[in-house]
Amino acid sequence: MTEDHGSPPNFIGPQLDEAVVTRQMGSHVPAGTRLRAVKQLMVRGARVVTHDQVKFNEAVIAALGALDHEVGEMERRSRIWIAGIEASHAEVLESVDRISAHLANTGEAEIRAELSTLRARVEALLDGASGAGTVDPATAAEVRCRYEHGLGPLYAAFEERFRGSRKEIKRRLGVYTDVIDSFAGVGGRVVDIGAGRGEWLEILTDRGIDAYGVDTNEELPAEVVGLGLEVVHADALGHLRTLPDRSLAGVTGFHIIEHLDFEYLVDLVDECVRTLRPGGVVLFETPNTLNVTVGAAGFWIDPTHKRPVHPLFLDFLMQDRGFGDVEIRYVNEPEEPPFVVPRSSDTDSEEDPKMARIVERLNRLIYTAMDYAVIAECPDRPE
Repeated sequence: MTEDHGSPPNFIGPQLDEAVVTRQMGSHVPAGTRLRAVKQLMVRGARVVTHDQVKFNEAVIAALGALDHEVGEMERRSRIWIAGIEASHAEVLESVDRISAHLANTGEAEIRAELSTLRARVEALLDGASGAGTVDPATAAEVRCRYEHGLGPLYAAFEERFRGSRKEIKRRLGVYTDVIDSFAGVGGRVVDIGAGRGEWLEILTDRGIDAYGVDTNEELPAEVVGLGLEVVHADALGHLRTLPDRSLAGVTGFHIIEHLDFEYLVDLVDECVRTLRPGGVVLFETPNTLNVTVGAAGFWIDPTHKRPVHPLFLDFLMQDRGFGDVEIRYVNEPEEPPFVVPRSSDTDSEEDPKMARIVERLNRLIYTAMDYAVIAECPDRPE
């Protein structure tokens, strides 16, 4: 049965009708009344006194009538609103039932395909909303963080295959012993963004540094759990914003910044400036796309990479946002030997100058460091 919402209810209508009839009561004398002529004279005399009262009565009645109409209209709208909520609730329950039935009858492969399509749509929506300014970068990053939880195991397996063994990664990280010494000199905790399998955290802990990781992946690798390393499940920017000013000795992140939107990266650097103690150090390592092999091929193996970060821009960004003593350090040289200038014969000791220039340029483009790091110190600043 459908409820009629067309006309508003009349709450005090009968009382108003009676008031309209009686608002000028006593202003005339009905025919047939005894001593009517005398009473009419008395009424005419009283009008001098009751004239303003009659006007007041009419104004009050008009105001009450308008109020009664508004109250009735609000009540009518409330009924429509409640009916809409009830209908929406029924539709939601029906949708849940349909989805449950669909999942029960759908194979795993089909579900994965649908999730992949949904992920693409979410990414497109977030990119469009961020570009239009309707969603701030931090919110978009948080949504991505929550959405990508389901892809955590997949990405962990991807890193296991393409990044290298724990032993190899720890060997590469040996080039940052001077940075670890800086952490020890400053004192305080070190936050490693995107801790992954925990190789860097393990090195810091072995050196006596109070360090912990922040990672969006809910599926912590077995190595992290087995070593008892501390990893907080959170978005990096959101976590840093919860920390006090000047509370950290260092912020590090290995192969993280190439995953970030530009606005998020700037906000992240700003939070590093705020949370680091004077002398504290930020260290971000990222692929060196000045190496054309990395820039044209290796960088794009990871589908979650957003865009390369040029070392000149990163150097500028760190200085512009307040860091001092910024260093760009090129690391992880290719294992293959560089090109050499060919000679015309075994006994020819002279190199062709033109060929030498070509070989030198090729070596700079191909046989140069595969990664680079920005290492920047936080200067002392006023409170």
